[in-house]
Amino acid sequence: MNSNILTLEKIIFLKNNNFLLEAKNIVDNVIKKNGILRLYGGVAVWAKCPEQREWLAQKGRKLKDIDFISTYKNIKIIRDVLLKKGYNETTKFQNFTSHIRREFVKDEILVELIFDKLNYCHTIDVHNRIKNDVLTLPISDLLLSKIQNIRLTDSDYLDLTALLLKYKIVSDITLSEELDRIVSVLCNDWPFYKTAMINSENFIDWLRKNNMFQEVINETKDLISVLKKSKKTIKWIIQSRIYRNRSIWYNLVE
Repeated sequence: MNSNILTLEKIIFLKNNNFLLEAKNIVDNVIKKNGILRLYGGVAVWAKCPEQREWLAQKGRKLKDIDFISTYKNIKIIRDVLLKKGYNETTKFQNFTSHIRREFVKDEILVELIFDKLNYCHTIDVHNRIKNDVLTLPISDLLLSKIQNIRLTDSDYLDLTALLLKYKIVSDITLSEELDRIVSVLCNDWPFYKTAMINSENFIDWLRKNNMFQEVINETKDLISVLKKSKKTIKWIIQSRIYRNRSIWYNLVE
């Protein structure tokens, strides 16, 4: 992107980079106060996949907000940092004792802050994993956070593509711990497993329809195969009997 002409692709690239720079600045300020804060969502993918940023911008992947997660004991530090940076806490989430979610707004930037768990269509407990990586949640948790959504968008598919282009979860032996994490979560949670399998098949269809990367299709197929072959827990087996014939097996999210 060396051209001086501001194409739509370049505008998206620059705006996305500004989101990342703002997110890094917030994290750095929290760290200076001995707090901890990590990214997940689209900005986390943009941070973790620098080689895929131009491709994401070319495909129109626009970042719209900054998603953060932390442990609840850090709320005062994070809140103080955001307010000092000129963010306003939205009325909807101003109850200071709320453990659910906080929203902060400044200009066109929306910051969403949650604590301990990714609690959407399915719950992913990351309380003990927030410190496992720098700036963002670990790769496995970023992938899990994407495939937990019962209705994936093109933006989700683009993020998944970027992650699996950069990180070969199944075929790269150096990422075996990340694969183990995914297997451990999904093979202990039948509802989440079902959603993940549906989403993986739909993801492959989306990749084929859009003439995307065969290597990502292969990686996704390999992940499906690993999950099918992996041993399931007693909890998973019991859940499979309870939920198998239900039309809704996931949490309803507003």
